[in-house]
Amino acid sequence: MQSSSIFMSGLVSLLLFVFLIALVFKATAFDHQVSTNPTQLMTSSHQQATQNNLYYLEPRQELLLLKKVLSFERNWKARAGNKLIIGLLYQKSSSLSLWVAEDWLNLYAILPEADKQIDGIPISLQEISLDSVSSLEKELAEKNIQLLYVAPLDDKKSTRLLKDIEHSCEKLKIGTFTGVPQYLDSGVAISFELKENKAQILINLEAARAQGLNFSSQFLRLAKIRGKND
Repeated sequence: MQSSSIFMSGLVSLLLFVFLIALVFKATAFDHQVSTNPTQLMTSSHQQATQNNLYYLEPRQELLLLKKVLSFERNWKARAGNKLIIGLLYQKSSSLSLWVAEDWLNLYAILPEADKQIDGIPISLQEISLDSVSSLEKELAEKNIQLLYVAPLDDKKSTRLLKDIEHSCEKLKIGTFTGVPQYLDSGVAISFELKENKAQILINLEAARAQGLNFSSQFLRLAKIRGKND
């Protein structure tokens, strides 16, 4: 009787040990699934990009900086008329590009109406996905885009794409801006850069003039002028 009791006690302990081991393996497998979830990986890559100062990636601050820039630009009100239409150019095939576009759209959705305007002129945001556009120039013209925000693009295709963007925007006189300072080397007019926790406005003056932008001399003294490959 005593040996039977000892045997049953040992068996229960063994089963409990096996059960605990199974729980540990299950938890480890779950953690692995979470760590390899695409959303988790995408968020990690965004944080890494921001930490490395590759991109500014803060739409709320970018919008405030854009408003500041336009307060020194002489032509935008005449172009806009009763509405300023900003194109949001991105690639669905690039996780970072898509994330930035979604961030802009989410911001726009929650902004109070008073913040969706500049000097009383309402701002409209229009999506333009490069993956589904056969002719960028035609798309920009049909949507009556007056300013174009260029989200981060696939590095393997960015040189060719930026050349097409530069050509179309110069032809249609559309001002361009971005959170990727390197794109100024490829003809984007305005960029925002974060240095030492301070936002800096960068201008490719040659590109800005080619796109029909006309800044006051006061603004040009405040901004950092940068040409191609500077």
